[in-house]
Amino acid sequence: MEKIYTKEEIRSMKRGPSLFPPIIVNFLSGRTMIFHDKEGGSVRITEDVTPEDSSYIWVRLEEHREAQPFTGGKTFDIPSSKGSSYTVILHSHNNSWTCSCPGFGFRRRCRHVDEAKLQLKNC
Repeated sequence: MEKIYTKEEIRSMKRGPSLFPPIIVNFLSGRTMIFHDKEGGSVRITEDVTPEDSSYIWVRLEEHREAQPFTGGKTFDIPSSKGSSYTVILHSHNNSWTCSCPGFGFRRRCRHVDEAKLQLKNC
């Protein structure tokens, strides 16, 4: 019998770089998460797994290639809606913003960056 992964198991999987985020497909045989890492693959998942859960295992390939250590800039700890917080960074070398939240990885923008910009403006 094929293993069906839970929300917690998906969130604890090893992260890997790929061009595209994992996608969730509802087949007649059950829900499946398809991911595009170097091996490619898919896993069966429970009904409660969301796209946000699947984003925990994805690292945008461009970020993986261009990852640079933090060399300066301003950091902000912005609370998440679930009680923890995310780190938002204004990078001084290219004046760009990044956030550690999963949504930023998908959309390249998020409310945490907007809140950090507002805090910076109000200083």
